[in-house]
Amino acid sequence: MTGAVLDCRDITLEDETGRRALGPLSFSLSVGGRLAILGVNGAGKTRLVRAIMGFLPLSNGSIALNGQSMVGWSVPARAQAGIGLVPAGRRLFPAMSVAETLDVAAMGRRIERARSMDQMYDLFPRLAERRDGLAWSLSGGEQQMLAIARALIRRPKLILFDEPFLGLGPAVVEDIASTFDRIAEEGVAVLVTEQTPARAARIAEEAVLLVRGTPVARLSREELRSEAVVENMLGATTA
Repeated sequence: MTGAVLDCRDITLEDETGRRALGPLSFSLSVGGRLAILGVNGAGKTRLVRAIMGFLPLSNGSIALNGQSMVGWSVPARAQAGIGLVPAGRRLFPAMSVAETLDVAAMGRRIERARSMDQMYDLFPRLAERRDGLAWSLSGGEQQMLAIARALIRRPKLILFDEPFLGLGPAVVEDIASTFDRIAEEGVAVLVTEQTPARAARIAEEAVLLVRGTPVARLSREELRSEAVVENMLGATTA
């Protein structure tokens, strides 16, 4: 797709045994677009995120960022080009405070970093209240807010979320989900992996359903909210 922030074409991935673990899969994401990759554990969602970020090589196909092929790009090069990652499990440094975590991730001179940190505190007021708190002492929801802020503070063009709501309560999920609306308004493209159709519908405009690594359907937000469609589609993942 011309003008796409992220363009994945016929990508396939193999597992450690050489068997196909994902694909072939094609999709594009435009500026401010939001797409969910939906599936149960083992469907290939995390493999896809790791491949886009550069941790896993493609077996076939291509991935382009703003029209540029990323073949041969290292993980740091992809991050530098504008891809942010919020990994499953958050991967925070437990002994670092909220402020230290954001300061290390921010770019530019001190005054620029301070301005960027203030923007994150505006987005997540709870982090402003806990700015001196160590990462290990934060609640699960606060840790996820910090992981998102750490990725956003680098001003990415594309941000990858790997199951961002895992283990969080409904109220916290809604608090964090509301930030996805603001992220999209800033023009950042969002790719999120999710197991729950209702949560995918809250975040994304549409979703690709994976069954054992194979894309079997592309679902609109309305279809994700339809119990009949969801039960029919997800029933295939456990058959």
